Amino acid sequence: MGPRPLLTVLLVLVLAGGCAAPREQVRRPSAAPLGIRVVETARAQIGVPYRYGGAGPAAGFDCSGLVWWVYRQHGVDLPRTTRDQIRSGKPVPLGGLAPGDILCFRTSRSGRLHVGIYTGQGTMVHSPKTGSGVREEPVLGRYWTERFVTARRVLPP
Repeated sequence: MGPRPLLTVLLVLVLAGGCAAPREQVRRPSAAPLGIRVVETARAQIGVPYRYGGAGPAAGFDCSGLVWWVYRQHGVDLPRTTRDQIRSGKPVPLGGLAPGDILCFRTSRSGRLHVGIYTGQGTMVHSPKTGSGVREEPVLGRYWTERFVTARRVLPP
């Protein structure tokens, strides 16, 4: 067999290989603890715009909508509003936070409440205000610690 027929055979094999059906990807459940999986889901929403009353990535999120939606993705049924979310689960001291805990802050003199998801190492993911989007930021600085109300653990141990 000369070089030309060999090249033709190789070309046919390469092209035929491209026609094969793609292999299905097997989705394996993550072995990570539930709190870490919740954090991963929350982080995946970074950049989604803030929207008052929003409770999904297509529409945007307000703070409690983000928390509600993220936990729902993991089969955890939480109330939709901030006031009800901060009554869920068990209280946790700031020094005992774990990834996936809900953090609550009083962000105005009128008593407006804000929630976020603790991600570990002193940060949280939250949807803060109109004109911004979901983001991750430090939570143990002066601004947030002065406004801290409660942390709640809603995930099973």
